[in-house]
Amino acid sequence: LACGHFPSFASPIIPLPLTSPPSLTHSLTFMSSESIPKQLSTFSTPQFKFLLLSSSNYNFALLKEFYFGLLYPYFYLEADELDSFEDFQKSLQAPYKSLHTKLLLIQDITNNRLAAAAVLEHYTKSDFLLNSYIVVDELYRGMKLSKMLVDKILEMLNGSETILVLETNDTTVTKSALDSALRLKIHHRLGYELIDVDYIQAKLDKDSLEVPNLLLLVHASRKQYLTKSKLKTFLEEFYEIVDCSKDFRKQRYWKHMIHSIDKRNGSGDNIRVLPYSEDS
Repeated sequence: LACGHFPSFASPIIPLPLTSPPSLTHSLTFMSSESIPKQLSTFSTPQFKFLLLSSSNYNFALLKEFYFGLLYPYFYLEADELDSFEDFQKSLQAPYKSLHTKLLLIQDITNNRLAAAAVLEHYTKSDFLLNSYIVVDELYRGMKLSKMLVDKILEMLNGSETILVLETNDTTVTKSALDSALRLKIHHRLGYELIDVDYIQAKLDKDSLEVPNLLLLVHASRKQYLTKSKLKTFLEEFYEIVDCSKDFRKQRYWKHMIHSIDKRNGSGDNIRVLPYSEDS
């Protein structure tokens, strides 16, 4: 989430009392019995509720279940890029600079199992919301929980001009927990479209290299708020937090990325957003 690791706080991380976060909605979503995977057929029909973890609503037990029960098992092929559990603790317990992290969970209340989750990084200066992870427990796949998560995120953004974005691998990447082309297709089905920029991930620690084979997507329902100037503001804020270069503005990859925004999008402030295609 930040360059290398978050800076140490004055006091150690101490688990807070295990209170139950309030549900974001009082109406639970009931799934039809036909949609229940065979592995769950011996249980009651799943009934779901949303939970939101943040600095003002922190729960150590739920964070631990999310990280070790959901996130790590499904991103083990990308473990070298995965933020540590300790960094997740710190990011949820307190904002870091202008970055506020939240964790949106879907819990099956018939067995208290976490079924799906989305990690949300709100960059408050630029008002961009980066959906950095979205994961669904294998037992609950095929039940449209990813769509439930995205729909809830959009509901939370209603009335704002916050721009919802995410990063994903381009189709040349082979070392991935999920086939890159399939992942891109899933994001498209969830409503995301491609921003026309040569997006390059920052150096996340001092020994790593920049990552050029990534795509930056924006949700179609929020793209009307996206402009070249807003995108540049977000990228500056994002790099200031995560990049380990002493001065990223002097780096070749930064200059190339910013140049691609201007070169491809003309002299105005509009920016092109491309619909999904198999060749993306």
